Order: sequence, then structure tokens, then C-alpha cells
Amino acid sequence: MFVSKQLNIMVKQGLLTTSGNNRNKLFHKTTLFQQVNASSVESEINQGKAVDLVSSVPYIAELDKMRGKLNGELAMLIAEMDEYRSIMAQYPQTQEKVKKLHQESTQLSATLTGQITAISKTIDLLTSEAV
Repeated sequence: MFVSKQLNIMVKQGLLTTSGNNRNKLFHKTTLFQQVNASSVESEINQGKAVDLVSSVPYIAELDKMRGKLNGELAMLIAEMDEYRSIMAQYPQTQEKVKKLHQESTQLSATLTGQITAISKTIDLLTSEAV
């Protein structure tokens, strides 16, 4: 059942075409499928190069580690902000006090997003120069 759903999704996306019906249905790859497949293989190759580069240059590995840590903190902050919104909606009488906490979380998430962006751009620049 799972495979059938996936094949039908791929038909809707234009990756496959069909001929026949029911149990005699045949699926054929389209040129779009070939293009997507080729780009994913190329992406995997580039990721392999990036992984090699990250492990060979210590400061890039350190930046990548820092980016991962910041992404984790950002995920927790987003959950915290969602919870503040939920509390304010569920208990309107707390809105005045909880709104300040929500704003602090929002400001901190913006700061973290900026740090993550800066680190990501730095890593991209350093890896593109090294390749």
C-alpha cells in the first residue's frame, strides 16, 4: 500500500507516467525524474566533498559544531514561544505578564537566527574557496 501511494504521488508530480490499469499498470520514468535523480546524485557528491573538507579544516568543523548547537537552542526557543502563545490564549488573564516573556524569546530567537546565518555563510564561503 505504501509503495502504491508513493508511486501515485510521483505520477502527480510528473516524475512518472503510467500505462495500463489495476494490476497491469506499468510506471515509466520521465525526463523530470532523470533530472531530479541526477541533481540528487550531484548533491550527494558535493556533500561528500563538504564532509571531507569539514573534517580536514578544524575551524570549519568548530563552526559547524557551533551552528548545530545554535540550531538546537533556536528550536527550543521556538517551542518556548509557541508555549507562551498557547498560555496567553488559554489563560487571557496572564497575557500582560507572559507577553514580556514571549517578546524576550522572540528577540533572542532573532539574535540566534542572525548568528546561525552568519556562521552558515562563513562556512559556505570557506568551503567554496577550498574546493
